[in-house]
Amino acid sequence: MPDHVNLGHESIAWYQAIRVIDTKIAELTEARQRAVDHLQEAMRDRTEARIDGRPVITWRYSKPSRRLDRKALEGAFGELSAYEVENKPSRPFRILDIEAS
Repeated sequence: MPDHVNLGHESIAWYQAIRVIDTKIAELTEARQRAVDHLQEAMRDRTEARIDGRPVITWRYSKPSRRLDRKALEGAFGELSAYEVENKPSRPFRILDIEAS
């Protein structure tokens, strides 16, 4: 069985709809980021913004995360590959730009 499928007219229309939607999402994401940048600049180091006394934005630091230092562990205990486990492979669904190909 081949590893590809040729899309029919209906599926091509769905592909084209995704491309239009992706363009709109990119435009809206850019506009949203400009708004976020403006509000963050207005807030400076404050952690909350309010409208009429009601909180509408919070901007707080999260709790610091912790991770293992692999290089330090290998330095202390040697090679760690015997303790590695394989993850299930992902299968990302990507819409390709056929005009750029």
